[in-house]
Amino acid sequence: MKFVIALMLLVPGIASAYGETILNRTINPYVPKKGYVAKEQICYNADKNSFKVYVPAHKEVTCEAYRWDHSDSHYPKKVCVNPKVVATPAKYITASRDYQQEVCIKWNRDDSTRPRCVKTVVETKKYPLQYTQSIYEMSDVYHQRPISSKTKTIANCN
Repeated sequence: MKFVIALMLLVPGIASAYGETILNRTINPYVPKKGYVAKEQICYNADKNSFKVYVPAHKEVTCEAYRWDHSDSHYPKKVCVNPKVVATPAKYITASRDYQQEVCIKWNRDDSTRPRCVKTVVETKKYPLQYTQSIYEMSDVYHQRPISSKTKTIANCN
């Protein structure tokens, strides 16, 4: 009887460790959004100030042209004309750490609820080397309560 009660107390603990979802958050577009990040997927080359990124094999659909289908009058659809599927093999690419971003430097605040940008300038910025890795339970479908969160750094290629 004691064994049965002890077993029943262990079942919720075993069930909660069944599955986990791993999400990575960063503004760096080369860091995978899901799963653990390995050195083989992305690494940083400090000498060249660039990332070495693994792009897995995938298929791309290219279209000769697009046309609009108005058969459903409320929601017209964009339709691909002569689609072609192109298989792209797996490869490594080199991506620069620097990127250009348009930044507003002067605002028109006549309408306090909707300020408008009047003057912009293009700035050169660097993608961060850090990302936040959060682990969630599988039952947490909205990803609101992480089990753990860690700040990690992209590995060096050397």
